[in-house]
Amino acid sequence: MLKPFNAESAQLGDKVIAKRFQRSIEQARYLAKLEDGRHVVEFQAVGGTSFVEVVNEDALFAVPRKRTVYVNLYRRGAHHECAYHDTEDYAIQMTSGAEDWLIARAVPVEIEE
Repeated sequence: MLKPFNAESAQLGDKVIAKRFQRSIEQARYLAKLEDGRHVVEFQAVGGTSFVEVVNEDALFAVPRKRTVYVNLYRRGAHHECAYHDTEDYAIQMTSGAEDWLIARAVPVEIEE
């Protein structure tokens, strides 16, 4: 799923995704917003060369950010539950006293936001 374009974060250096020719979607570097409301982005081509293209805002999206969370999995009777935490240490800490129900502790999972 594509994230909505955020001009402020793009201007601060975050990469963007741009639709090209209504077919392909490629990662690009945001350069500027023109007076007419269109945006200038730079694509990297094969071999290291780059080219600049002007696109409408509806063709731009934010690049999802990846991060690692730590998942604990529990069995509660016939059901399974999970909880995720930002740090491995905190995930481990949260399993204290739940050893009878614990199936997996602090499993690293990469998610996109």
